[in-house]
Amino acid sequence: MSYSDDIKINRFNLPKECSEHASRYHNIAELLANTKSDLSDAEDKLKLVMSEREQSYRINWKDDKWGKLSESAVKAKVESDEEVQDQKKKISELQRNVNVYGAAEKAFEHRKSMLNNLTSLLIGSFYAAPEGGRQETRSTDKERRLREQRREMSNE
Repeated sequence: MSYSDDIKINRFNLPKECSEHASRYHNIAELLANTKSDLSDAEDKLKLVMSEREQSYRINWKDDKWGKLSESAVKAKVESDEEVQDQKKKISELQRNVNVYGAAEKAFEHRKSMLNNLTSLLIGSFYAAPEGGRQETRSTDKERRLREQRREMSNE
């Protein structure tokens, strides 16, 4: 469930990064919405299971086995019920997923902002190629790629 590769930006291929950003963001937002819905359903089911267990224990209380019937005894019995514990564990896992997807969604919002900034810098010719030296050939290639990206960005 790691989204670090989806969040990375290849600044040498900004047109592709910009065109894919919306679909990547949508995937995370959809996962978050679905997980929040699942969490709400699980919480409702927990309430239902707990009320059913409480009612069952009150009706079928065994004094000789469980001791005297009291609020705290019924509550303890309900809390220790296996199905209640399983449902609480499921809720805990879903809450963790909601937190992870929420963090990923915020990271994608920051990614969008960075894409906007990088695009502005590219269009404004911020990335100038260095002149002279050993890297002249590589610089010329980078400069050519940056010019192509600027053309693509200005044509969109």
